[in-house]
Amino acid sequence: MKIEAHIRRRLRSRLVYQQKRKKPLYHSLVKQGVPRKQAANAVFSNNSRWALSAERAVTRAYPNNWFINLKR
Repeated sequence: MKIEAHIRRRLRSRLVYQQKRKKPLYHSLVKQGVPRKQAANAVFSNNSRWALSAERAVTRAYPNNWFINLKR
């Protein structure tokens, strides 16, 4: 269970990294249903991508079910 959680966080970190810049990441979080203020606070906080992967906004945009549905 711990290993799966770590892998999901690592994948979220990779999703953050693939955005390259903060503004596209912000727009993708909002598109996934995260409130604008919560997305802005997370993205523009100057945290590293690893720290961002644990933020509530990123976890809300890419929940565990999102990863499970990718398999299908």
